Amino acid sequence: MVASRSTGQEPWLLGETRLNRQVLQRLTDERLADAEVLLSAQRWTGAYYLAVYAVECALKACVLAHIETHMEIMFSVRRYVDDCWSHDINKLVKQAGLEDRFESATNKNKNLRQNWQAVKGWTERSCFETKNEKQAKELLAAITDTADGVLPWLKSLW
Repeated sequence: MVASRSTGQEPWLLGETRLNRQVLQRLTDERLADAEVLLSAQRWTGAYYLAVYAVECALKACVLAHIETHMEIMFSVRRYVDDCWSHDINKLVKQAGLEDRFESATNKNKNLRQNWQAVKGWTERSCFETKNEKQAKELLAAITDTADGVLPWLKSLW
């Protein structure tokens, strides 16, 4: 599948899918809803995986927001665009230009820091691991907590 950029404000093309911030924001909510359905169906591993995937979509929406205001980064950092394809949560925080904000927010808010730790522990290999009910529920709570969750924080920045 090849990605290409249209002219103007049109979205990125990923195969037949038009990918822009609004699409990634919608996908964030859809993947989270999918995770919640899987959780209620006691499909712990699938719920866990899709919950983290929702965070990845949110971070990629933040990446596009960052690019909109810092377009020069695509040319000043050689591997910037390649690294945007990453599934690595830590790398995507960097790609979105959120490192300083992340550090500040998690230093001020212990609960947010703990919730991020739950998410940042995920790797691509995690999708091959079996998760139990406790792990899935704890991760979903870390992501969705209205006061200190990962997604509410990311949504405030996208």
